[in-house]
Amino acid sequence: MTGVQTCALPICFPVTILQYSWFLNKDFTDVNVTDLKPLPRTIDDIQEGDVVVDEGGDERKVLGVCGKVYLMSGICDFSKYSNGFTIEELKTRGYKPKDEPEPEIEEMTLAEVCKELGREVKIKK
Repeated sequence: MTGVQTCALPICFPVTILQYSWFLNKDFTDVNVTDLKPLPRTIDDIQEGDVVVDEGGDERKVLGVCGKVYLMSGICDFSKYSNGFTIEELKTRGYKPKDEPEPEIEEMTLAEVCKELGREVKIKK
């Protein structure tokens, strides 16, 4: 490794990578761990509840896992079972985990923050 500590998502407690292991706080911080970055998700990481998308944009949801078979929903209809696939079959069909959208950052004035919190606040420098 090149000094950058990484782990795969979803982060589980404890996080274990090679010979290293950390217990992280609920906000994923630890004073002894620096530059911890999640690895990009791959089809090998999918689990029940994940949505996958193929090269054409068709989406399926993982409804369950039975051994090495992933029970998949219908295309764009997450309420019904359609097929069971192995990871290799999903790879062959071009499926990848659907990227989660970046959370939108809301800009607010100090007055709006105070109103939202229901109390007066001041900004520390």
